[in-house]
Amino acid sequence: LPAGAQTLDISGTELRRRLKTGAHIPDWFTYEAVVTRLRESYPPRNKQGFVLYLTGYYNSGKDIIAKTLQVALNEQGGRSVSLLFGETVRDDINAKMGFTPDERHENLQRISLVAGELARAGAAVIASPIAPEERSRALVKDTVLQNGGAGG
Repeated sequence: LPAGAQTLDISGTELRRRLKTGAHIPDWFTYEAVVTRLRESYPPRNKQGFVLYLTGYYNSGKDIIAKTLQVALNEQGGRSVSLLFGETVRDDINAKMGFTPDERHENLQRISLVAGELARAGAAVIASPIAPEERSRALVKDTVLQNGGAGG
């Protein structure tokens, strides 16, 4: 470069901000194919999936809240919305599973894996299982955080 020539640069922080917000990434920064791939891997927040995890006792109203949220999110449009009820997942995957603490924990592990995968694919996921044990709720949170996000 000649002395005194001005150079342009985008920091990693600025690039992540532009990806999160969907802001323009200049042509001089990288190839268009790279920007396309980055936008697929790190979509803006309004295109990323997410998980709403509602928990409570049996007949506490969490399923009604989940269904109401589903309607509201569907009215907004722009992404698919999935409901994961604890009993539905249990019945569909393993109807013989009981309700011991370990069996409940296993069911919640399955729900969290499915929720994370759906969220990573861009869906809004509303899960509303019964989760009486803190260890199970912590497992769900950790699993979804590890497996459910795009780009962070």
